[in-house]
Amino acid sequence: MDDFVENLAIIEKHQDVIESEEIKLKPITNDFLEFNDLIGLPKHPQTFKEHCMTKIQYKVFKDNVHLTKQIKLHLNKARQCGWTELILRILAFHCFHKYAGGKIIIIPGIREKTTKEIYGRFEALFKNIPEYVLERGALYMKLYNGTEIYGMPANPEAITGWTKLKAIFMDEAAKWNLVDDLPVINAILPIVRTNRSDLFMISTPKGPRGFFYQIDVDDNDFTKLVIDIHEGGEELYTLEERNEMINSTEEDPDQEYLNKYTTGRDSIWGEVTEEHRIAEEEMEL
Repeated sequence: MDDFVENLAIIEKHQDVIESEEIKLKPITNDFLEFNDLIGLPKHPQTFKEHCMTKIQYKVFKDNVHLTKQIKLHLNKARQCGWTELILRILAFHCFHKYAGGKIIIIPGIREKTTKEIYGRFEALFKNIPEYVLERGALYMKLYNGTEIYGMPANPEAITGWTKLKAIFMDEAAKWNLVDDLPVINAILPIVRTNRSDLFMISTPKGPRGFFYQIDVDDNDFTKLVIDIHEGGEELYTLEERNEMINSTEEDPDQEYLNKYTTGRDSIWGEVTEEHRIAEEEMEL
């Protein structure tokens, strides 16, 4: 009995410490630009130098990230323009606002390595505000306000059945190297509907196939944006640099930079090996 009382006292003391620390934490700003100053500015996709958020990035946030309405965003993007970074920052920001106390899932692809890379980038956004983090684990983080963030590969069994899910981020959703990617989206959409979760689905195109393409061409309730290298990279690259990307012979520039769902990349550009697909999946990292 004495041991029980002693253990209970320890638990209560620990809870008092948590509550005390919660009280000391300052409220996080509700201004997205100020929040980015707080956690550190984004880095250029190629030079890795810090830079202010671009006008088009802020416009996408301002026009499409609603505080009360459900978000279902489908972004067909040119690569190397910082879109993955933007969505990660939106998730981090709303950990303290719209998603506070709920769960967030980040799904960057089917491979564990890619998942760790992208989740690691999200976790790094808290390096300047570590006092708000209660617990860290492998592909898991919990904040003092109860918000829980999970990173996981695309797996329908792992996704099914979640509750209190506030947001899902599907990164490079067109490039998941799956023979059939419908089971993944078929597992996610009912959860989004039931929980009224926000869904961010972004990718560079990968031919006229898969759920990313199908959602784009179908009539549905997604907000669909198409942002090419010129619009998305205007403040990041000179016109000469952008044209050099488009004229590349190492990639399919129509897909990578001009957002087109080109047909039969394997036949047009030669056979694409598994090693090449893995390298392509990691181009955005």
